[in-house]
Amino acid sequence: MDLGYPSKTDGGSAGLLRAGKGMTWEGGMRVPGIFWSPAKIKPGLISDLGTTMDLFTTFSALAGVPIPKDRVIDGIDLSATLFKNLPGERNEVFLL
Repeated sequence: MDLGYPSKTDGGSAGLLRAGKGMTWEGGMRVPGIFWSPAKIKPGLISDLGTTMDLFTTFSALAGVPIPKDRVIDGIDLSATLFKNLPGERNEVFLL
């Protein structure tokens, strides 16, 4: 039965999540991210929500670069989650 999204033979499996790569279902949107800094980030699993929009804000904060104030920046600084294991601030992908 063709469900209109990739199967295990079309790019892998998202396990128990629906659909896969390139799809807007959870299986296509949830991907692992790896952050590595042995002296600062403790090994572990964080399942809070983060997006690629957050990378700009997080890396800018880590580098001490100010975030532009003349435009809307949708990213959230993930530093507290990564370094202090605090809950993430993001509850949804698009901020209103």
